[in-house]
Amino acid sequence: MSKRKDLDKNQIITLLHSALSEEVLELNKVQELLEQVLEEELWRKRIIPETEEVATFDSFFDFVHTSPPVGLEHRFSNQDEVADCSVV
Repeated sequence: MSKRKDLDKNQIITLLHSALSEEVLELNKVQELLEQVLEEELWRKRIIPETEEVATFDSFFDFVHTSPPVGLEHRFSNQDEVADCSVV
């Protein structure tokens, strides 16, 4: 069952990107958004509203390292943790 209420997957990913890059949300909100993106596999496939492009990823690692609006373009402090992530 989806935890989503009024937010669509693009809004959730945009909020997560903003939270990671600008540190505008509380840490627990980042965790909630990240859990939702992972649990519902929102990172795997979505339509980018700005371009109507269909973005697909085979790995979470690629999604994290791809530039917005398609991905998160975030560099974690320990790259090995992301590379070894069991979500592929």
